[in-house]
Amino acid sequence: MFEMSTGYLPVNQNWQRYVNQSNTVYEDMQNQLKQLLMRLANDACKLLATEQ
Repeated sequence: MFEMSTGYLPVNQNWQRYVNQSNTVYEDMQNQLKQLLMRLANDACKLLATEQ
């Protein structure tokens, strides 16, 4: 028979390292995305300028 209980996640220094690494990866990907969008926007502006 199953009983409902409160579960918990054991947290140690490995968890903090995981969180830090995840945040670093997230920030890196955000920066890459921003750079890509800026490049695409610049390319679109150049294309628009050459067509006029």
